[in-house]
Amino acid sequence: SKNSAEGGANSKQLNGRGSLPHIIISNVEHDSINLTAKHLLKEGKADVTFVPVFKVTARVEVEDVIAAIRPTTSLVSIMLANNETGIIMPIKDICQRVREVNKQRAASAPKILLHTDAAQAIGKIRVDAHELGVDYITIVGHKFYGPRIGALFVNDPGTTTPVYPLFFGGGQERNFRPGYDMVYCVMGFHAAELVSSNLAEYEAHFLDVRCYLEQKLLVSPISAL
Repeated sequence: SKNSAEGGANSKQLNGRGSLPHIIISNVEHDSINLTAKHLLKEGKADVTFVPVFKVTARVEVEDVIAAIRPTTSLVSIMLANNETGIIMPIKDICQRVREVNKQRAASAPKILLHTDAAQAIGKIRVDAHELGVDYITIVGHKFYGPRIGALFVNDPGTTTPVYPLFFGGGQERNFRPGYDMVYCVMGFHAAELVSSNLAEYEAHFLDVRCYLEQKLLVSPISAL
């Protein structure tokens, strides 16, 4: 079953649609997603459904995400790789199914946008925005030996995929964000290219380490820990 929370008394305000926008996330998201969703819920600005991971696989099941969709659903945000278990979520399959739902929706219904937090995946597995089919990807530099700064990939920003500024005061960054670029941080993201060029080697090493751990746990789970 899915844990759903409603916006409550403020549900009448409303986004010009007569109802609150609905967001779907998993119950294992990083706090950067989880607490933001809970804040929107508390402030009465959104309804949120927290889809639980399947107990056997620790993954979010595609069918559970699809079952949680409502006429007011406007965003699905599921992490690509979990920061505690290392589980890879079926983002590509979720995106394909959600896009099918978008095609069948009434013109009055909002388009469901897709976001994935790929902070733990970059540099460890192949991450291709177009292959996954997402609208937004969050990445963090220090996870792949870059600067401790985040970045948001947006597919065709401002046209097919909306982006709205959080701050105002300048026309830099195509009016999406005021202020000039931090050149040293931007250059630091070059580390992602270096990591990607050696991705096959890194991924093979991670798989070896994982297999070694699994084998040790199967032989002697207590002593291995």
